[in-house]
Amino acid sequence: GVNPQAAMQALALLQASGLSGVPGVGAAMAQIVGAVGQMAPAAPVLHNGPLVSSVKPPRAAQPQPIKEGSWVCIDCGNINFPNREHCNAKKCGKPREEVDGGPAAEAAPLAAPAPA
Repeated sequence: GVNPQAAMQALALLQASGLSGVPGVGAAMAQIVGAVGQMAPAAPVLHNGPLVSSVKPPRAAQPQPIKEGSWVCIDCGNINFPNREHCNAKKCGKPREEVDGGPAAEAAPLAAPAPA
């Protein structure tokens, strides 16, 4: 069956993304709200487009400053704190002496691609 909470979270994310204005998406969202509303009486409703819901979209992760002495894993690209003796990435975990790629540089701002 449909998980009403998951459906409402998906609807909130669609609304926050601005995709509700894409032809067909708003109507599909209204159908989902109607279907979920039959299962859960407290479901949000559409009022002339905007989705009214208590579900908040996730906040974007804020970039963290790179701690001085941090090192980059050459195997997976993870930036590790200076005191780590193994890569902290869940799927890596290799010893620092094998994968230490040197100091981590501050992230450079995104630049526009060069004209071809």
